[in-house]
Amino acid sequence: MNTDELVEKYKNKIILVIGASGYIGNSLLKKLQDLNIDVHGTCNHEQRKKLITCDITNYDLLKQVVDRVKPNIVFNLSGYINKEHTLDSFEKAIKINMIGLLNIIKVVNELENFERLVTIGTIDELSISSKSTDKISPYAISKYLSSSMGTYIVENFNLPISIVRTGIVYGNKQNNNMFIPSLIDSLIKNKSFDMSAGEQKRDFIYIEDFLRALLLIPISKNTLGKTIDVGYGKSYKISEVAYYIANKLGKKDLLNIGAIPYRENEIMNYNITNDGHYGNFGWNSSVDIFKGIDETLLSIYDEK
Repeated sequence: MNTDELVEKYKNKIILVIGASGYIGNSLLKKLQDLNIDVHGTCNHEQRKKLITCDITNYDLLKQVVDRVKPNIVFNLSGYINKEHTLDSFEKAIKINMIGLLNIIKVVNELENFERLVTIGTIDELSISSKSTDKISPYAISKYLSSSMGTYIVENFNLPISIVRTGIVYGNKQNNNMFIPSLIDSLIKNKSFDMSAGEQKRDFIYIEDFLRALLLIPISKNTLGKTIDVGYGKSYKISEVAYYIANKLGKKDLLNIGAIPYRENEIMNYNITNDGHYGNFGWNSSVDIFKGIDETLLSIYDEK
């Protein structure tokens, strides 16, 4: 589907992006704005220009916002992503990721002309199927429970929900709390970068690839009530990615691979398959990790 066809599909629809201050949410908001689509965004406990302040754990406040916007499509990109193994982190993850989602579902269920809720899960949920509980984080549990709840509600209440589980999204203007932007920022500033041995494999998906998938999912009947795993479709070693970035920047001497141990509960391999996606909703991944890094670095230097 080309851009003109996509815009036509969204014509006369009102879109609400919940969690529009995060990287994916803000990128989606800007993409929709660039396409001149009627879109509104919310953020949590922050005063951001042109964003609506809304705490999804506060049902009454959420209802006020949703009733005012009256969206046809809602993207829930909010979430508590701290992966610390503490009871406090567990409580916050359940409250925001699960109870917050339930509030969204209850509110949109009362809307007229509502078409789809697209909510974001994570590939971390797959660790729940492992018998080794030391590989499971409160974050993964909360997302797994949220997705399970969404599936239950679809099957028992026939609500229009699609659940998207993704790998590691990356691209320009991303916060430095993620591996790729943190590495790039350190090397550009001529700072040494300490990392593990980097044998763990991850599926990295470029932001523009991921946004295309997100925009196609709510306008496809084949994704209604489904859980869709969206990634590039191939995993790469962290060390391979790090070497590529360091070589591109000419900063190999600043890269200290093996300087720190693996994180506690480190999962060594994430795999995502995109089989059938093109037939189901007209999408396939097109940007591999190396091309995506090239595009990211080019964007960074173009801004300087």
